[in-house]
Amino acid sequence: MNYTALFSGLTGTLLGGTITWLNTKYSLNIQFREQEKRTELKEVKQEYIALNAVDKELAYNLIQLRLIEEIINNQSLNHMDLTEANQKLHLKIDKWDKHSDIIEVIDTTTTNFLPTLQSFYINIRLGIINEHFQLKTVKELIELGLTAKVLLEDYLDIHRRKFAQTKNDK
Repeated sequence: MNYTALFSGLTGTLLGGTITWLNTKYSLNIQFREQEKRTELKEVKQEYIALNAVDKELAYNLIQLRLIEEIINNQSLNHMDLTEANQKLHLKIDKWDKHSDIIEVIDTTTTNFLPTLQSFYINIRLGIINEHFQLKTVKELIELGLTAKVLLEDYLDIHRRKFAQTKNDK
């Protein structure tokens, strides 16, 4: 029996198999890292879209609250009852309803805007349901909304940099 040929064939098979295994492992690691980057970029993009949409809705609601405050002040009222005045309320919560599930799981350790934003939208929802606003409540909502807007915009600045960095890393 020719052991040299057997040993040579066995060594070639083991060496070829090892090289193939190492190459496959290296290729799979690269693919997994690229997939993780794509997934992270997608998540960061979804967060950015959600934050931006709610920021714009918040700005719109602040304008509407100021208009309500102006109407109450001009008519020397303490409150505004929309059912009595036969008026429609123009406050919006659809962007918050659509994106709150994404926003509420964002890591907000750098700027914790979430409790203020949630409080603002809870109170807006109550006003919409009741169709009634006290002047005091409107003023408090404007202050709460302004605070939420500043905190949200600070976080959006951080998030924009994170999004740009994640995009560049890809």
